[in-house]
Amino acid sequence: MVNGPDLSSNLKHLPIVSMKRVVHAFERLLLLLVGSAMLGAWVAAFLRTLSDSVPLCELFCHPSLHVLAFTTILLGVSGFFWFLRRNSVFSGARWRRRFIATLFPFLFYTWVTMPWCLLPLVSSEESTNGIKILSWNVQIGNDNGAMILDLVNQESPDIVVLIELTPFVANQIEDLKQAYPFHLIKPHRASAGMAVYSRLPNSAFKEIQPGGYSMPAIELIVQRKNQNKPALALLCVHTLSPQLDDGLRIVHRNEQLEEVANWADNMISETKSEAVAIGDFNITPWSPPFWRMLEKGKLVDSTWYRGYFPTWPAGLHQGAIPIDHALVSRGLKILDRKVLPDTYLSDHRPITITIE
Repeated sequence: MVNGPDLSSNLKHLPIVSMKRVVHAFERLLLLLVGSAMLGAWVAAFLRTLSDSVPLCELFCHPSLHVLAFTTILLGVSGFFWFLRRNSVFSGARWRRRFIATLFPFLFYTWVTMPWCLLPLVSSEESTNGIKILSWNVQIGNDNGAMILDLVNQESPDIVVLIELTPFVANQIEDLKQAYPFHLIKPHRASAGMAVYSRLPNSAFKEIQPGGYSMPAIELIVQRKNQNKPALALLCVHTLSPQLDDGLRIVHRNEQLEEVANWADNMISETKSEAVAIGDFNITPWSPPFWRMLEKGKLVDSTWYRGYFPTWPAGLHQGAIPIDHALVSRGLKILDRKVLPDTYLSDHRPITITIE
């Protein structure tokens, strides 16, 4: 009798061989995905370094914190499989290369975003001398004045800043004039509308145009509640929004930011006032023009060590980016800083700041 080939020894190894092939195929796919994502992080880092010479590249500055989170995940994945190299079928050398290649964009974006400044290390304080300011880009398409009144009544600020205020909504919120007898209202059918309401006595208003463009700003000078301290100069700002098809808007916005810095420096150095610049700046705190504005204007970002305060687009909640800011001179004490919940009326979330 002729015996056939003995297949039993081969068959028992088939599941192991097939499993190894599946694992290797999965590893190749994962290596490809991690490598592509790592390359994207390198490209984003390179393009944002060109922001001063190529205006549209400045747009790559805005998702910097998101890119940092992304590269952190890539580092974790690469480091995990590199760590398993001795006791697994994974290629340690390939994962080591991915880890080292991702380390540069990770460190770069760590330096750019300074994530330690987002830690909520400073607590809010109470004071009878506090001045609370609410700023909100209510959006042109928002025609619900009643909700604006409800929000103001709920927060009860001393000063209210409303951006993109249309004549229609301005008529709906006429009642604000009773609670805030001092005001300057400049509604507009486009995005240039703005109004500032104050209940602090001796409020002095002036309309200015930073950079000479069509987006006005409103200056408010008020006496602080502690009259032994210097006056408070407030500049309510709405800069031009960047657009992909118009790089000049970014250039013009940067010129407006420079004017804001000049205004703050003048108020601090010449008039000996304390300064606050607040509103929709259409720029994130990770962009070089923002850094230059803070340095030249002797201003401080009021969110530092108080948490992460994203404002736009409001529907993304904590996944949004912060483009609405409250910047203060170094002599002011920040008692509280908040970003309010999404109102579902505007693409911006309102912000508040209380200073002494």
